[in-house]
Amino acid sequence: MKKSSMLLIVVLSGVIASCGGGGGGGTSNEGGGISYVGLTAPVTFSSTNYSGVSNEFLNYSTPSDFVIGSPGILSVETVAQVDARAVAANIPSLVRSATRKAAPRASQTYPGNISGTITYSGIEPVLGSNYSFTVTFSNYADTDDTGGLVFNGVISVSGIESVVGSDYSFNENYSIGRGLSVTKTGVGGFTLDISGTASMNITGNNAVVLPDYVTYTMLDETYSYGDIVARIGTDYFRLHNYVVYTDWTNSGRMSMNGNIYYSGYGLVVVETISPVSVGSGTIHLHGISGTAVKLDFGWTTCTASLENGDDSPPLFNDGTVVLPL
Repeated sequence: MKKSSMLLIVVLSGVIASCGGGGGGGTSNEGGGISYVGLTAPVTFSSTNYSGVSNEFLNYSTPSDFVIGSPGILSVETVAQVDARAVAANIPSLVRSATRKAAPRASQTYPGNISGTITYSGIEPVLGSNYSFTVTFSNYADTDDTGGLVFNGVISVSGIESVVGSDYSFNENYSIGRGLSVTKTGVGGFTLDISGTASMNITGNNAVVLPDYVTYTMLDETYSYGDIVARIGTDYFRLHNYVVYTDWTNSGRMSMNGNIYYSGYGLVVVETISPVSVGSGTIHLHGISGTAVKLDFGWTTCTASLENGDDSPPLFNDGTVVLPL
């Protein structure tokens, strides 16, 4: 979170991660070859450890943080994240495939394990005239074409297909007005606004195929980390039932909720009170016996305030430390 997760980065990467434990010792091998080693009992926050735990969270709270400038990291990819760029680039072919599969003739069959529905409506492409139609995806998945991704949303298409003598031309525009939701079961996904063009011209025997141009804006992304383990040096980390949500329409504000184990401290339960962006946001780190830490994010620093369990609701007035971001 301290580095790449605090930047407004639209590029998604399939990274690796994890976290480690609290009162007792334990191991976990869910990380695809890396076994978690460290404390597993819930942490008891106190004046002697709240600064250290807070600093660990600021440095290692999202999967991308585990691979930034960390020599000697032992990590294994356990979650196949979805690349928004690849999805956006495949929109033209996905639309063309959808128009064929939306209302196939009785004699037509298509490969792939298809589920969900595609609804096709509007003016079908007719040679020599303008056309426009919409393709509506409702929980649509095709293992042959989309690799198990699930699509929801409406794609609007308009274009013209014409023949003049021996010359043929095809120009098409497509857009998603309400956002296209792309998810992968058990992992997460994102929502995109997309616009683009596709065109081809054939003059006599010479074909000129212009590339599909796609522009997209990421609206939000959500990734769920069921169990990921990583090691940096001698420190182990484990993310368990941990969800990261980023709202890209609102300055990339990020919410993180779930369980993080730190090998030297134990289990910390993360709760986002207000989404974090550059300069603002509040997160609570919960321990056992009512102990907790409040993290208030500023532009270049984060203020950690301790609750040692003597106040309910917590007042976070038992110690304060300012940490660099």
